Amino acid sequence: HILTKDEIAVIPTTSVTDPVSTSANVYQSTRGGGVSIGGARGEGTQYIIDGIPVRGGVGVDMAQGSIEQLEVITSGIPANYGDFMGGVVNITSRGASPKLTGNVRVQHSIDGYNNNLLSFSIAGPIYKKKVKQGDAVVKKPVLGFSLSGDFYYDNDRYPTFKDEYVTKGNVTKYICVH
Repeated sequence: HILTKDEIAVIPTTSVTDPVSTSANVYQSTRGGGVSIGGARGEGTQYIIDGIPVRGGVGVDMAQGSIEQLEVITSGIPANYGDFMGGVVNITSRGASPKLTGNVRVQHSIDGYNNNLLSFSIAGPIYKKKVKQGDAVVKKPVLGFSLSGDFYYDNDRYPTFKDEYVTKGNVTKYICVH
């Protein structure tokens, strides 16, 4: 299952693991939490970021605008990925863009949890070289940059929605005694 940057952009999340959990045979117990592929533990998932293996997903929470493509392999793992009990999440980060592009996202929750997010992404060429293509001469980027980041200021990024009951002190004493 392959997700492109355009598909990831419309998923209502800021975590890398949430788009992974949209694949078949993938379980995620809480939003923003680790994933289990094929019934294996979270440590059985191999994350690969631009060809570099990251075992168990530690440090994989990348800025959402920095991902070009995300591939989830849940079964029939090719030998070049190694031997894993769960699955493989192959992440390709954005590279340099032929034109200067970018975006900024500012988000503030109104639900009382005081969740705040500033997310940005910018990419573009630094040096272009003239290249002949057929009869035309075009400038192709040779060297470029890509920079993305997220800044969070939260009280509770992933609040739970379980019921919480509070009693008055005298009711608690009565319950404990009886």
